[in-house]
Amino acid sequence: MPLIWQSRFCRPVIHRVRPSNSGGKYFAAGTQLVWEIDPDAHTIAVYTDPSNQIILIAADTLTGGTVLPGFTLQLAELFNDPQLNPRV
Repeated sequence: MPLIWQSRFCRPVIHRVRPSNSGGKYFAAGTQLVWEIDPDAHTIAVYTDPSNQIILIAADTLTGGTVLPGFTLQLAELFNDPQLNPRV
């Protein structure tokens, strides 16, 4: 069974690898959704294919779309909660 959802946490690096480069292998294997979470920038890049990126900010709501139906998360809760994000 292919992996249909992938999330990755970004860490400070000189060269950040984007799903459009490395995540193509996930999509080629059947992944339908990739979340790239950047706790320092308080953003999440949502990919539904290697060339389709939407950037969400702390004021937005993350959803699971058709891959994780019914899933929602207010990003302010994620990025402003010291239990979930020790950088707060």
